[in-house]
Amino acid sequence: MIVGNGMMAKAFAPYFAEDPEVLIYAAGVSNSGETREDAFARERALLATVWRSNLLTVYFGTCSMADPEKRETLYVHHKEHMEEIVQALPRHSILRFPQLVGRTPNPFTLTNYLYRKIVDGESFHVWKNARRHIMDVEDAAAITTHLIRTGQAEGRILNIAPHFSIPIYNLVCLFEQILHKPAKTIFIDKGGAYTVDASVALEAAGQLGISFDNDYTARVLRKYYAPAIVQHDSRTTALPIIQATSSEVFDRR
Repeated sequence: MIVGNGMMAKAFAPYFAEDPEVLIYAAGVSNSGETREDAFARERALLATVWRSNLLTVYFGTCSMADPEKRETLYVHHKEHMEEIVQALPRHSILRFPQLVGRTPNPFTLTNYLYRKIVDGESFHVWKNARRHIMDVEDAAAITTHLIRTGQAEGRILNIAPHFSIPIYNLVCLFEQILHKPAKTIFIDKGGAYTVDASVALEAAGQLGISFDNDYTARVLRKYYAPAIVQHDSRTTALPIIQATSSEVFDRR
């Protein structure tokens, strides 16, 4: 059973849409900059209406809980509260994800924001010391499914992420190479790095043949943002129609 219709829900649908024993709750707040209590309240209320005691409820958290610069945001506080609610359910699993990349019109993802700013030739701020873990949503779904099917996820909180992070500046450079267009960046001396323990997920990735090698981030960006791919997707999914709402890049999961 899948609750939600966004990028995460679509990635997990092939595995769990018809599963009568697992509830994938993929209808959470998707903007890490969200501050409205009514948005948070809607997520809490929906969960209360869809969970069933006989189902394994799978909730998607955020690796930003390990980021000292994001710990005190309203979004992270909300995610912490949601995790507490889910942990009280008879059967549960909490998976924390980093910045996921996939086909979505959501303007609040980090990579959609960078793509749109560079394509439109608009200037934007970059925290020059910030680093982020980047992951293909399809890899996240495959790894998570493996952990659920093998019984490793139930009753646990697990980080699903690569073992490395990438500087935001390097991410911008990769986009420049892929799009063949320079970015108009304004650097700010802010940001930092943080680590997450994703050892369980990394072991599963190895078993599935998913390689987080040195070219991983570039492969993921090419997969979803190379001009030929984006042009094709625009005819079928209207992906690149994105309106960015801020000019500052730090954490946009």
